[in-house]
Amino acid sequence: MHSRLFWIFAALLAFSSATASENAITLYLNKNAPEAVCRRCTKGQANTLNERLVLVIGTPRSGTGYIWKVLRTCGIPVGHERDGDEGIVSWLFAVDSDNPAWGPKPVEYKFKHIFHQVRHPLKCIATMHLIVDRAWRYICREVPEINYNDPQLVRCAKMWVYWNLKAEKKAEMTYKVEAIKSAFPEMSRRLGVRLDSDQMKRVSTKTHSNEHDYVVTWKDLHEALEPGFYKKLLDQAKRYGYDVSAGYALIKQGA
Repeated sequence: MHSRLFWIFAALLAFSSATASENAITLYLNKNAPEAVCRRCTKGQANTLNERLVLVIGTPRSGTGYIWKVLRTCGIPVGHERDGDEGIVSWLFAVDSDNPAWGPKPVEYKFKHIFHQVRHPLKCIATMHLIVDRAWRYICREVPEINYNDPQLVRCAKMWVYWNLKAEKKAEMTYKVEAIKSAFPEMSRRLGVRLDSDQMKRVSTKTHSNEHDYVVTWKDLHEALEPGFYKKLLDQAKRYGYDVSAGYALIKQGA
């Protein structure tokens, strides 16, 4: 108990002393994550689980392909939406499913560490139109709040909110992909592996350089979403450390 309190205090102290630019690192000291979640969802399979060092989860289009390349460049052999020697990077693993859209089954794995990666909602939602139908059917099956028949923009916004909440609950740490360099020291400490942020220079940030031809604005979301859910999205984005003042301004203006 004393040891747990010590680490909680240390994490809170480090977080409170972070600069504004480093506020991207949000530690969720969830006592149920990650191992308790895996045990609960795989009861009776303890002797058959595939144990790995690390899992990185998020929503589709949140930069999981990028962080997969970064971790591999830093010497951690993880797989992207498939098994790797030390772990997996996959948005599909945010839920403990035994029937994913593709790839290995989340319920068959146990991870020592689980990290949650987020990306700015406007950029992420704008590129979710690239999600294939097979994935949408999986998503809607796992998250009843997301209706397959919703308009595309509404469905994408719900995906950003509810899938991130699933991932956040499962993970021990949440960070912004836009500030991954700031998150590296804490990730290194938890993994017990030195992650050299200079290695990021070797990885292109333009994995999907053609995805930005579709733009979503706060006004688009304000007009498409139910007011209460629109505010829920803003509040969640703010909690993750994003500047959403322009989004809140639309509520005040009644635009």
